[in-house]
Amino acid sequence: MREQYRAQTGLDPAHAPRRTPEQDLWSEFQRFRKQYSDALRAEWLEQGAREQARRSAIKSTFYAKRSAVVDNTGMSPAARRAAVSVARVERIEAEAVLRKQIVRERDALKAAMRRPLTDQYRDFLQEQAQLGNVRALRELRRMQLTHRTDDERESPGIAFGASHRVSASEPNEIIYSGPVITHHVQENGNVDYKRDGVALMVDEGRTVRMWVRDRDAIEIGLRLAQQKFGPTLTLTGPEEFKMATARVAAEARMNVDFDDEVLSGILHARRAELDAEADDRRALERARDDTAHLRDRNELLARTSKPDGPGVSGQQRGRDDPEADSNEPEHPEIDR
Repeated sequence: MREQYRAQTGLDPAHAPRRTPEQDLWSEFQRFRKQYSDALRAEWLEQGAREQARRSAIKSTFYAKRSAVVDNTGMSPAARRAAVSVARVERIEAEAVLRKQIVRERDALKAAMRRPLTDQYRDFLQEQAQLGNVRALRELRRMQLTHRTDDERESPGIAFGASHRVSASEPNEIIYSGPVITHHVQENGNVDYKRDGVALMVDEGRTVRMWVRDRDAIEIGLRLAQQKFGPTLTLTGPEEFKMATARVAAEARMNVDFDDEVLSGILHARRAELDAEADDRRALERARDDTAHLRDRNELLARTSKPDGPGVSGQQRGRDDPEADSNEPEHPEIDR
């Protein structure tokens, strides 16, 4: 039926294809479901105890006010009656508010107890994905709608995507997690990322949508998209963003390319500029090294060619040096 629907309308079905859940995930879910049911039963018992305690607190407050009024000998009988009446009305109002609150709390517990099995399974997967379970995140995304809503299609922002259709077997890991960049897994499997508490990007499975456009954010988004989709990416969004992204990819020396010829040209041109600048720097450094080497060599030669001491001739050295020529007479001749 889905194939016929796709053939007749040219549209994909509203939901991802159904398939049997992974056995080990389903087994873990059954344990989760039992814990969930036990927790709800315990919550129901606690609910009754809390209701009784709050009713008792309202009564105690009223009795305390009434006793204070009765014991106040400075008040006239009419004033006492009026004060007790006010205290009764306050009690009635507090009990009315409590009854409404109790109804809401009980309805919430009943709704949780009646929650459909599929929704419970999705809750389980969302909780596991938030803890970093990659397989749970894939399963959660498999269950999401394949068609975006109008709000999602019209949401602002820029996006990285794959240059090919992402298969169900491709990884959807939570890549960034730490004190600066935090994540939250949504019910539909999207992963929201924040940087210092400010929305940064959202991993939608088939795309990575960015909410800010500074250089660091673009590099983070690029690296996430590279790990998800491989080295060839598709960019959507304003032209200035796409051109800036191509330059960032070149400056970060990332092994990526774009399926858009213009963007790919900007990327490779910027890489060539950076390579030329690097070659110029290396040539300058080599010239500096050669100059320094030549200077050191000349200084060394200059030191080795200097006389041993100032004002000492070679003849004098011959007289004073004990290692001078041994054939020289021990005593000089006396000129007759």
